Amino acid sequence: MRLIRTFCTIAILLLLGVMVQAQDSVIQSLAKAKPTKSKTTFDHSALDRILRTNVRDGLVDYIQIRRDHWKELDDYLDRAAAIEIRTLSSDEQFAYYINLYNATVIRTVIHRFKEGYSVSENDYLIFKENIVRAGTLLTSLDLLEKKIMMTKYKDPKIHVVLVCGALSCPPIIDRSYSAVGLGNQMNENMRAFLNAPSRNMFDSARKKMFLSRIFDWYADDFGGSNEVATYVSSYTRHDVSDYSIGFMKYDWSLNIAPPLKGRWIKIIKDDVNLRNSPRTGKVESRAKLHEVYEVIDQDGKWLKIEIPFGGAQVWIASWLTENY
Repeated sequence: MRLIRTFCTIAILLLLGVMVQAQDSVIQSLAKAKPTKSKTTFDHSALDRILRTNVRDGLVDYIQIRRDHWKELDDYLDRAAAIEIRTLSSDEQFAYYINLYNATVIRTVIHRFKEGYSVSENDYLIFKENIVRAGTLLTSLDLLEKKIMMTKYKDPKIHVVLVCGALSCPPIIDRSYSAVGLGNQMNENMRAFLNAPSRNMFDSARKKMFLSRIFDWYADDFGGSNEVATYVSSYTRHDVSDYSIGFMKYDWSLNIAPPLKGRWIKIIKDDVNLRNSPRTGKVESRAKLHEVYEVIDQDGKWLKIEIPFGGAQVWIASWLTENY
């Protein structure tokens, strides 16, 4: 029996090794693929509508997307997963990868959202899991950024167009990216990011700048630690190339915009009953501490809420909730 278990373990490890090698091979082929002259495009209009409706001042109304746009977002990502990436031109691929990254972050956040949620949870697991579907490839946000995009395009401005879902990340823009004018948009993003005092600060009296940790973590992409100041100077209002550098604390709090519509409550007890009718109804499911729901009706001290993503409408006792 022990021999059989050992054999099975070895077989599983070998299979996992083959799967990892296969994924690495696909990643390398995408990163090294030569630009095509194809006129094939990918339609980002669905994502564009979602962002224009739900992004305000660089923050995302995740709750409203969950309420009104989750199916549209899922459909967009399904189409993105079905595209043959090699048929897109280099700029079309670039825009595709940026939009894919940002849309995947938004989708993942709305599925995991609860009060106090942060993308730093579980040792930043959201960036390590294979949650990105790009053509036939299933990969992680980290690998998409570092092994595909940076390898292929070698443009450090990638770090200010990919939005990780935290307050200290570069602010997300209220539209999708397009191959047309992409270079200008990326330059605009870098200037806006560097000149936002909440993310980068410049002390001319002391000739010192306090930069986002992005310039620390990815210093090599900006030419190395000794070249960061020169790079930054090309996007700031004044020459700061001779400034010394410090780094700001990174705020991993969720970049969430308060919902504009509806009444929302949060659960203040763990593992509470959700019933199909008030008071003595049958228990249909359960809710966890800090989860957030929209109230769509009320009967005395009982609240009717809707389970997201096409789930049922159920009832919860109001004393188990607080206004969100």
